[in-house]
Amino acid sequence: NLYRKLADIRKMEHNILANELLAHGNEFVVEDMNYKALQKRSKETKINPKNGRAYTKKRFGKSLSRCAPAMFICILGKKASRYGGSVIRVSTFETKFDHTDESYTKKKLSERIARLRSGDIVQRDLYSAFLLEHIDTESLQYNMETLNSAFPAFLEMHENTKRRLQAVGSSLPASIGF
Repeated sequence: NLYRKLADIRKMEHNILANELLAHGNEFVVEDMNYKALQKRSKETKINPKNGRAYTKKRFGKSLSRCAPAMFICILGKKASRYGGSVIRVSTFETKFDHTDESYTKKKLSERIARLRSGDIVQRDLYSAFLLEHIDTESLQYNMETLNSAFPAFLEMHENTKRRLQAVGSSLPASIGF
């Protein structure tokens, strides 16, 4: 009964957030992630060299259950289509892009910082969102001209956000990476 109530609350909060987002637009571009794969336990056993114990094989099952991102995207898609919009899913391969040298570089899930070939260091998720903002949803190709012209403003906003979040202190989750 408790889990049913939590699921109802989560669904209600997803609907509220979707309505807030729809107030700003009706076309959304998101990474098409395999959430089911993130829930699975790790197959390989890794040993901690400091104490000789095995690392935990758990991954993101509990946090995915608590947040339900796939359900949120589904709700957002239904609401957006009702108002003539859409949710466009882009492969995670496309967000491995480094626009400074036009290459694709795979990063580990634990890496929170993206080091670009130009020497700039940015938070990985913020950079992915920046890239998704400049992708042509029909051809799934980046508009290099707008990417390069908008990047200095993105870097400035990134640094301002980083300073503001670091001023908050220890209340930030480790997944942010600052």
